[in-house]
Amino acid sequence: ILLTFSAMLIYRFRFKGVAAVLAVVILLTAAVMSDQRVSKRFMKTGSELAVSDSSMGTRLILWETTTRAIMEKPLFGYGKGNFSDVIKPMLHVPVSSTAHAHNSYIQYTFTNGFFGLVALFLFIAALFRHMGRMIKSNPYAKTAIFILITFMLEGLTENNFSDSEVVMSAFLSIGVLITPVRNNAFHFFSKKEKAA
Repeated sequence: ILLTFSAMLIYRFRFKGVAAVLAVVILLTAAVMSDQRVSKRFMKTGSELAVSDSSMGTRLILWETTTRAIMEKPLFGYGKGNFSDVIKPMLHVPVSSTAHAHNSYIQYTFTNGFFGLVALFLFIAALFRHMGRMIKSNPYAKTAIFILITFMLEGLTENNFSDSEVVMSAFLSIGVLITPVRNNAFHFFSKKEKAA
């Protein structure tokens, strides 16, 4: 959310947006460093990379192991519901979870192969293209683009394509925002209502 908010500020206000984002980053960094609990958590996250059953360690091990599995069936993948059965025998260290790969794109490639990944990227590209064409005629298209960017970035560390609440929330929001705006349909106070 912070990344999307930052991108929106920079897009909207250009140089002033960059200055605002830098100010927010400095303030957040100062706040994190002043709170001992939060500061310890950030330091702990860095040290967790070497521990295989920590949150970060599990992700790194699963990404590497899943990538090896993908190379065994690269074109069409393993199908839905086979992740644990395939990955568990390939693991040589303990991990905290084998439910999914903790990366949407690696998981999607594991399930559907590279053909599925290409189809996914073509769909996402078509969405971006459609929303890009709507920017001048729909004031909400920019917000929809930023929601999709956030959704895609979140997919780097989570399996958000398999989390129905996340997928439905993101794509419902995008759908509502890119619905064509006609005759001030989405404006609560149109000129006619103000005059009445």
